[in-house]
Amino acid sequence: MNLPVDYVAPWETERWRHPKQRGGKRYYRTLRRRADDFDLQLAPDHWFAFWHDHFDWWGRGNISGRQRAEHLRAYFTALARGRDQASASDLPIQVWLSINAADSADDALYAHTPNANGSEFPYAFSGFTFGVKTPPLLRPFLAGTDYRLGFTHFDRRGWYAVVPPEHLPGTVDDRPPNPSLQRTRPAHSRGYCR
Repeated sequence: MNLPVDYVAPWETERWRHPKQRGGKRYYRTLRRRADDFDLQLAPDHWFAFWHDHFDWWGRGNISGRQRAEHLRAYFTALARGRDQASASDLPIQVWLSINAADSADDALYAHTPNANGSEFPYAFSGFTFGVKTPPLLRPFLAGTDYRLGFTHFDRRGWYAVVPPEHLPGTVDDRPPNPSLQRTRPAHSRGYCR
């Protein structure tokens, strides 16, 4: 199927209708519990290679602003927990949120450490412009915090990165990588996506 270069899928430009969702209270209760119990399971021999977790795999946050806000609240709760766990750990680690301006299903919480895959650490957020104006969608979650907000265009979509200041390049702990990580992927490493 050949689509014109300027083709934009309907769900990226207009609000599409979803049928009434059943089990909403249970779904959001589970989502809040998942965020409250979020654990990176940090250990000296564990590593993360751009590991990320999607809380809204099916895009339920696209239904309305209220549902998007519930998912973002869960992400920010988990980010705070991940940040606390990272600061309490001896491992050099970065945690951040990646938020798609148009699609809730693409939002994710990331964790990244020096790893056996050889991927860049610390992640430099190249292409992101930090210090951008906070969009209304994120304003309630960033007010009164020290998180840094970056923005970029990728794949014809707008992406935000919400990063704790200590996890931006130049401020990440530059301890040498653990030599035990310089082997093939162990069974207890975290994969790319949950």
